[in-house]
Amino acid sequence: MTDPDLVCGGDRRRPLLRASERTNGIDYVEVERVDDKLDLHLFLLRSLPQGDDGPLFGAENVLVTRDDGGDPLVVAEDPRWLPAPDPARDDAAVVTVDDPGDRGRYTLRLVDTPDRPLEDIDPRYRTATFSLAAGTPIDVDCLPAPMCPSTELPTPELSYLAKDYASFRQLLLDRLATTLPGWQERHAADLYLTLVEVLAYEADRLSYAQDAVGTEAYLDTARLRTSVRRHARLVDYAMHEGCNARAWVHLTVEGDPGVAADALSFVTRPAGIDVRSASLPSHLLARAPRRTYEVFEPVLPEGPAGVTAQDVVEPRALVDRIRHGDDPVLDHVRTTLSDDERRLFDRGDPGDEDLPALLGAVAARLAGLLQDPALVHRAPGAVARAVRRHGTVNALSGARLARHNRAELARLFPEELADPTALRFHEAHNEIRFHTWGLTECCLPAGATSATLRDGEDGGRVLRHLRPGDVLVLEEVLGPRSGSRADADPSHRHPVRLTAVRPGRDALADVPVVEVAWDPEDALPFPLVLSAIGPAPECALVGDVTVARGNVVLVDHGETVRAPDPVVLRDGGRTIVAVPFPPPHEVVPAASVDLCCTCEGAPAEGPARVPAYEPVLDRQPLVFRAPLAPGTSARATVTQDPRRALPALTVFGPVTGTNPWEDVVEREQDAAMARPGTVRYGRWRVRRDLLSSGSEDRHVVVEVDDDRVAHLRFGDDQLGARPTPGIRMLAAYRTGGGVAGNVGQGAIRHVVARAQPRGGRIVGVRNPLAAGGGTDPEQVDEVRLRAPHAFRVQLERAVVAEDYAAIVARDFPEVQRAVATVTVRPPRTVITVLVDPVGTTAETVEMRQRIHGHLERYRRIGHIVEVTTAVYVPVDLALDVIVLPGHQPGAVRAALRDRLSDRRLRDGSLGLFHPDALTFGRPVAISQVLAVVHRVPGVASGRVTKLARTAGGDPLPADDVLRIEAHEVVRLDADPDRPENGSLTIHLEVVP
Repeated sequence: MTDPDLVCGGDRRRPLLRASERTNGIDYVEVERVDDKLDLHLFLLRSLPQGDDGPLFGAENVLVTRDDGGDPLVVAEDPRWLPAPDPARDDAAVVTVDDPGDRGRYTLRLVDTPDRPLEDIDPRYRTATFSLAAGTPIDVDCLPAPMCPSTELPTPELSYLAKDYASFRQLLLDRLATTLPGWQERHAADLYLTLVEVLAYEADRLSYAQDAVGTEAYLDTARLRTSVRRHARLVDYAMHEGCNARAWVHLTVEGDPGVAADALSFVTRPAGIDVRSASLPSHLLARAPRRTYEVFEPVLPEGPAGVTAQDVVEPRALVDRIRHGDDPVLDHVRTTLSDDERRLFDRGDPGDEDLPALLGAVAARLAGLLQDPALVHRAPGAVARAVRRHGTVNALSGARLARHNRAELARLFPEELADPTALRFHEAHNEIRFHTWGLTECCLPAGATSATLRDGEDGGRVLRHLRPGDVLVLEEVLGPRSGSRADADPSHRHPVRLTAVRPGRDALADVPVVEVAWDPEDALPFPLVLSAIGPAPECALVGDVTVARGNVVLVDHGETVRAPDPVVLRDGGRTIVAVPFPPPHEVVPAASVDLCCTCEGAPAEGPARVPAYEPVLDRQPLVFRAPLAPGTSARATVTQDPRRALPALTVFGPVTGTNPWEDVVEREQDAAMARPGTVRYGRWRVRRDLLSSGSEDRHVVVEVDDDRVAHLRFGDDQLGARPTPGIRMLAAYRTGGGVAGNVGQGAIRHVVARAQPRGGRIVGVRNPLAAGGGTDPEQVDEVRLRAPHAFRVQLERAVVAEDYAAIVARDFPEVQRAVATVTVRPPRTVITVLVDPVGTTAETVEMRQRIHGHLERYRRIGHIVEVTTAVYVPVDLALDVIVLPGHQPGAVRAALRDRLSDRRLRDGSLGLFHPDALTFGRPVAISQVLAVVHRVPGVASGRVTKLARTAGGDPLPADDVLRIEAHEVVRLDADPDRPENGSLTIHLEVVP
C-alpha cells in the first residue's frame, strides 16, 4: 500500500494528515546514543491520543530492519511518550534498541503484525528511514536527490558546419521537413518561414559573437576599437580619441556689450545663405545643410572658484561699496581688513598709478573671503540657498564653500565684479594703438614681452577695463614699405596673454598710456614694425603699422547638443543644457529576480541579477578636448596633447536623500523658485577608467566604438558607484572635433546669439589666426604597433641616477637639461639633481620645490633626492681684434659684445653665452669664439688672448678647448658690476 517505488517532489498528503482527527504518522526520526543503547526519537505528525484511548503503539508494534538485509534491531522496552511543551510543536515517542555498532541505514515500521499495518497509522507515513552515522561530520547535502530523471530526447543529426544566415536557414528547413512533413509552404508570407528566418538571423548573430570572443581576446587579432583600447590599457598605453581645434576669435563691437558665454556660438560661412552681417539668426542657420559649416563655442577656464584682478570690473566703485555699503557681509569684510588694506582703501579716489596695487589688494581680499564660512550666515538668504542646493549647511567646505561664496559675492557686487560665466566686450578694445613716445621707425623685436599702448586721444582713459589675464592679438595691418593694407603680412599676427597692466601718462605729449607685459612664453617669435618711412616721393612716416586687438575670445570646435527634450540646469550663473539618454536607456534598470518553484504553491526568489547600465549617446562624434587651466599662456592655450583630452561630457542624476554631493546643480525653474524641496542633480565626473575609483565615487567612463558612437560605463559599487535604479539620467555633451575644426584665418565669420547682448552689439567677427590642435582619433593599427612597446619607453620608476634627470627633462618644459649625481651616505644614497632652466641662470625656489615633489612619485626606496640649480663656471674672455678701415670701432665693439653676450639679440638669435646656448658639460672652443667674431661686420681678424676660469688657471687651454665637468655650465655675463660672473675684454686695433 505504501508503493515504495513512487518518488515525488511535492506532498499534499502531509497537511491533510495533520488536519485529521485520528490518523497519525511518523514525521522523522532522530538517533541518540546512550551507553550501549540507541534512543530513537520518533516525531509524529499529530499529537498523542488523550484520555483513556491507551498508547498509540507498543514495543511489539515497532519493527527496525536493516536496508541491506542484515539482522533487525531488537526493541528492548515499550516506547516512552514525550508530549511537546509547545502546542505548536509535535509530540514524540522514544524507542530504545540495542546498539549494533555500525553506521548502516535502517528503516523503522509501525505494524500490527509483520504483514499487516497498524490501525490509526497512515500507511504512507508508517515508515521512516534513518542512519546510525550520528555525530560523523559530512560535507554533502543530506537531502536526498530527486530520483525522477529528466526526459532526454534523441539527438538529431545536425550539420555543425553551419556558420552563417544561409546555412542556418537551410539547416532549420531540413529539420522541419523531418518534424513537420506536412508543411510544404515556402513563400515569404508564411508564418513558419518567417520564424525560420528570424531564428536563422539570431543564430548568425550568436555565431558571430562566438567567433568574436576568440578574435577579440588578443591584441594582434582584435578588430573592435573597444577591445584594442582595453588591451592597450593593460600595458599602460592610453589610446586617444582625437582632440578638437581651438582658435582665437576677435569681435568688433559697438558700445560695451555683455552676454553669457553659453549664449554665443561662432560659425563658418554656411553654404546657401547670403548674410553680410556678423550676427546670424538661428532660424537662418537651420536652413543650411549641417555638413557645410563648422560650429565653435567659447571656452571657459576650468578649475576651482576664485577671484583675480581680471574679475574686478570697477575697482574704485567696489572699494567705495566696501567702505560705505550697508550690508551684513560688508560689515564683516570691514572687520577683517588689515592695516595696510585699510590705509589703501581710505585714500579716497586713487590715481592711475595706484590702480594696480588697488586691484591686487581688492582681488586678494575677495579671494580670502571664498573660504570664509561666516559669509554663509551673514549674507541674507544664503543659508536657505545652501540648504536647498546641498541639503545642509554643514556640507559647505573646501571647493563647495568656495563656489557658494563666489556666488554670494556676485550677488553682492553685481556691477563691480565680473560674472565668470559671462563675456564683456568694449568698443575701445576693437583696435588699440601702440605708443612710440614720439620716436620714429620703431619696432617690437623678436622676443619682446612688453609694450606701451595709447590710452585715448582726448585725455580720457578708454582702456580702464584692460586687465591682467586678457588676451591681445598683435596684428600687422599695413605693409611696412608701402603703407597699404593689402601689403600687410598675414603671418605677422601673434596672441599674447597680459601679465601686467600699468596705467601711466606721457607728460610731454600729455597722452594717457598703458604699459603692458605678457607671459614670457608668448614672447614675439618675429619682429613687428610699429612705424616706418613710406615710399618715395612722399617718404612720409607711416604709423600704426601694427595694432593690438582686444575683445578676443578663445573658442573650440564643437556644438552643444540641445535636443530632444532639453533640461536646463543652473550651476550658479552658468546654464547647462542636458538631454535624456535615447531609448531604451532613459531609466536606470532595476535589479531583476528570477522566481523558482521549490514546492507546489510556494515560489522562491533566486539570486538577484543587476543589469549593467551602459547607455549610448544619441549624437556623434563626441568632442574630446584637453583641460584648460586658468592663467595658461596664449601660446600654450592652443597647443593640445590628444592623450590628455577628455570627453566634453557631464552626466547628471537626481540626488536622493539628504547626503551632500560634491557638486550639485538645479533645474532652472527650481532655482528660480528659491525654496527647498526642489529637484537637485548630482554631477558624475568622466574618468579614463574606474581602476582607482572607490565604491562611492560617482565616475563614468566613455568608450567610443568604430562607428564613433559613445558608450558610457558606470561602476559596480566596488570600482565606482552604481546609479540608483529607477532614476532618469541626463547628459550634457558636445559633438564635433577632429581635423575638420582646423579652419584657416578669417574662416569664422558669424556669431549666433541665443540671447541679445546688453549694452551694445556685435558688428564684426573673425579669427585673425588659423584654428589649430584638431586631431583625428588614433587608428587601431597604430595602437597595435605602439602599445606593446610603450612601457619600454615610458619611464615610471627611477632606478639609477640618469632616470631622475630623464624624468625632469621629460616633465618640465621650463628645464633645458638636467643631470644627476650620486653620493653614498650609508645607509642611504643621495641623488642630487641639477637643473638648467630655460632662458635664465637665476635660481628659482618655487621650481625646485615642484621638481622635488614630482620626483618623490618616482623615487626608489633608499634614495634621498635633492634638487638644485646647475653649478655655473664663470669664465674670462679676452680678445685682440683688428678693425677694417671705414668702420667705427665703437660700433664694432658693441656688435662684438652683443654676439658674445648672454642675451637674446634683436634679430631673435642668441648670444654665444646665452643660457639656452650652453648646458651641462658643454665646452667652449677658441675656434667657436673666433667664428662668432669674424661674422661681425668690420672685423679684419681676431685673436683670443685669454679663455680661462675666473677662479684661476692657465690663460689659454692646452688644446684650445675649455673643458668643464659634466655637472657644470659655462657662464659669462660680461657685467662690469659683477665680474665674479665672468668678464669680457676686447682690445681693438684699427687698420690704418
